[in-house]
Amino acid sequence: MGPAGKGRTDCVLVGLEWPVELLNRRINARVKDMAARGLVDEVRHLWQTGKLVGQAREALGYKQLIDALEGRCSVDDALEQIKIDTRRLAKAQRTWMRRLRPTPGSVWIDASTTPSDQWPAIVLQACERGT
Repeated sequence: MGPAGKGRTDCVLVGLEWPVELLNRRINARVKDMAARGLVDEVRHLWQTGKLVGQAREALGYKQLIDALEGRCSVDDALEQIKIDTRRLAKAQRTWMRRLRPTPGSVWIDASTTPSDQWPAIVLQACERGT
């Protein structure tokens, strides 16, 4: 805690805000891209070699594809479930982050309207104000 319980003064909280629809489209595209880049083969190899045990079997993406590899669903169904579960995780994260919104000195970037190449400058400027 900083002076008089006012919070930390040696860091800056930075949040990216995405409209839900845009974020959901990005999640869906990302899962599709990961599948195209070999996610299923990666999980298959780890599963066949016994390297997916314990908590690793429960990781988002791995869990759903293990279900497919063990015959409980198709690979396509597993990939769709990864999208659904990732969207649910994103919703939980948004809810959690909403609690941090009023943090004094925090910086929130509207990712849908602020070009990503401007994000570093915004963060650096906030860090300089905080010192």
